[in-house]
Amino acid sequence: MNCIFCNDFILNKDRLFENELAIAYFDEFPVSKGHILIITKKHDSTFFDITREEQQVMVDLLNKCKTYLDKKYSPTGYNVGLNCGG
Repeated sequence: MNCIFCNDFILNKDRLFENELAIAYFDEFPVSKGHILIITKKHDSTFFDITREEQQVMVDLLNKCKTYLDKKYSPTGYNVGLNCGG
């Protein structure tokens, strides 16, 4: 399997936040200051293929990341997206 999220490079990155099912870390090639990726620990193709529990813990990490970014950068807005195929 050739997945950038499953190889050692990604799995060994410093985590910003982590829980039992997902990891949040700063993107190595940020689109904007504070660009964070949140991924599940279990490989699946898209957000829509993971369990409800995994979706919920990703949203929990998203909220932790927002609080962190509010304190660190005081942004005026956020872009939240899901990359699913294509």
